[in-house]
Amino acid sequence: MKKTILFFCTAVFLILFTGCVPKTEETMPETEMSFSDENGISFSLLVTPCNPGQLNGKIKVLAESDHYMYSTDGGRSFRKIRNGEAALYNLEPKSYSFCLMDERDPENVTGIYTVSAANTDKYPIVISAASSPASVTGGGEITVRLENYTPGAKYEVTADGGQNWQELSSASVNIGSLKDGAYTVSVREKSDVPEIFSAALNVPVMLYGIDRRFVIETAECILQNPELPTGCEITSLTMLLNHIGFDADKLDMADNYLPKGEYRKADFHKVFVGDPRNRLAYGCTAEVIVAAAENYLNDQEGAGRLKVKNLTGSEAEELYSYVCNGDPVVVWASINMGDIIENYTSWTEEGTGKTISWYGGEHCLLLTGYDLDEGLVYVNDPLRGKTTYEMDLFEQRYEEMQRNAVVILD
Repeated sequence: MKKTILFFCTAVFLILFTGCVPKTEETMPETEMSFSDENGISFSLLVTPCNPGQLNGKIKVLAESDHYMYSTDGGRSFRKIRNGEAALYNLEPKSYSFCLMDERDPENVTGIYTVSAANTDKYPIVISAASSPASVTGGGEITVRLENYTPGAKYEVTADGGQNWQELSSASVNIGSLKDGAYTVSVREKSDVPEIFSAALNVPVMLYGIDRRFVIETAECILQNPELPTGCEITSLTMLLNHIGFDADKLDMADNYLPKGEYRKADFHKVFVGDPRNRLAYGCTAEVIVAAAENYLNDQEGAGRLKVKNLTGSEAEELYSYVCNGDPVVVWASINMGDIIENYTSWTEEGTGKTISWYGGEHCLLLTGYDLDEGLVYVNDPLRGKTTYEMDLFEQRYEEMQRNAVVILD
């Protein structure tokens, strides 16, 4: 997988500009905020906020090494720190975000640190925030720190622009389980009618480990019709097998490798219910496609290096990480991303007496790409060919189909 530093992603850091009171020639007091990132890079931000009514804020980056470089655009570009410092002048009263990189080790990049140049007359509580990346298996985190914390005072913090507040009982607090995105962070004194606030910081949390957009263009599409009117699952597996170098045939896969059970008498978690050559058949879930893949690979020379992995239960972001690694994923959703009908029909499993309920509209596809900025997924759809769907809708249908997914790894 091509490793992409999370910071090489576009992030927009904006907060609303608030009106200022008449000008004054007094210089606002500066605040030094020192940070030591877990990767060993230590630095300080020396913030001089705007005078009321002026655009004259200043932030200095003070670093212990001239080998460090700094970024103000989320890591898309870096500038050299010379003689231990760099400075930004004539700033607006809004939030600014920084990360640092060691030029001797370009993958050694700090988290993103956000501070405000808003004047402290208007916002007397001074805060900073550091965000760690979101990942495909766990949430990102924002650490909010009160730079002028008063012991014994009571504070509240928000990360959603004031919709929800939580008590802050010390000089810092961690807000976790965050997804990729920008969060509006501020702190206020806790009281019945809060009047003392910090400035709002627009804090980015970026997705670690995958590109913003990645599409596997080389995955060829196979249509299930006319031979396999209900064979979306085995056709999607056939596409995956061919992408990794085999010469699989959808009919051979359906006839000889797919475990099948009697129509309306079997459990679709164990076998394909019916025959995919028959338009009145139903289908199967990930466990059955795993078995079909393993059956096929057992007959192929040199396939011992491959592992069929059942990803059922995985978050959608984890599927995207496999795609970014060059591995298409067989996924379950719905036909044309239309509504899924729970308990569409049911029958009794022969031998156990268990009631089997089928999802109306069930469909299987090969996930070949995603675009986080455009909100799209790219798929090889056995009914429609290569196409895209809205990411939010795809994720909803994937969730409704109990997060069924399969990948084959080398």
